[in-house]
Amino acid sequence: MANYPLQCPKPQYERGARMQEEPLTVDEVAKQLRVSPETVRAWIRSGELEAIDVGKYLIYPSALEDFKERRRTGRKRDDKQGS
Repeated sequence: MANYPLQCPKPQYERGARMQEEPLTVDEVAKQLRVSPETVRAWIRSGELEAIDVGKYLIYPSALEDFKERRRTGRKRDDKQGS
């Protein structure tokens, strides 16, 4: 029997930006947005905020940025209709 080191194939993961980001916890997101952790969980359950469930919710920073962009309300006065 040859003495070869055991080589297991490495798992193939997507190499997207989110896979390289450090995910945030619900408490971290709540603190950033100045809302309660339950509000963050409600956004996740409703599908408004994308998260992964690993026994607790984790939110990638890019998903949080997408969420904030969708919820942005302030428009310049020149952009308002009927002004």
